[in-house]
Amino acid sequence: MKEPAASAQSTEERIRQAARRLFLEKGYDGTTSRDLAEASGLNVSMTNYYFRSKEKLFQLTFQDLHRIQFAKLNSLVNQDLPLREKILQLIEAEYELVVENPDLPLFIMHEMRRHPDLFVEQTPVSSPYPSLQESVFARQVAEAVASKEIKPVSALQIIMMIVSNVHYPFVGKAAITHALRMTNAELMDVVSQHQQVVKDMIIGYLFGAEQKI
Repeated sequence: MKEPAASAQSTEERIRQAARRLFLEKGYDGTTSRDLAEASGLNVSMTNYYFRSKEKLFQLTFQDLHRIQFAKLNSLVNQDLPLREKILQLIEAEYELVVENPDLPLFIMHEMRRHPDLFVEQTPVSSPYPSLQESVFARQVAEAVASKEIKPVSALQIIMMIVSNVHYPFVGKAAITHALRMTNAELMDVVSQHQQVVKDMIIGYLFGAEQKI
């Protein structure tokens, strides 16, 4: 008997949610098909019925997480906002993302390095980089550089400044907490203050040290 469409959709979503949780926690190598089945409340045959294999489910999970990582950034780079305000909103959005998904930056970086073959045929639809050069943000940056409003940098360099500064406390969380004997809660207190430091640093660098946030 064929499973009702609504029930099948519910089962698929349950498997995907369990896969997201496990892959973020354990990575591709650390997660078994049995782990995925047990976390979904199903058996291995049933999870394979819906998604064929652990590899296929991982690829779908990675696409979902990649889309989450870049969705807000994609939206902001083409909004009609003044450049300075847009940069501040990009910083805030990136912080919001990693606070809500603290394991995401390390997961993306680690899994793409360990298993590049799993992503060869994957096209990250929501990545900002293919369209960044044609974005409103890129035009604003070029115009601001030409008018000497900001230092001579590219839109990509600004995105890299934002992402690297925002992501490091999460990518380096284990090393930071161990070296400084901090708890995760103590680190998060520092991170909450770090957002303002990053804003001051990037805006001051681009527009001049006298700029106030």
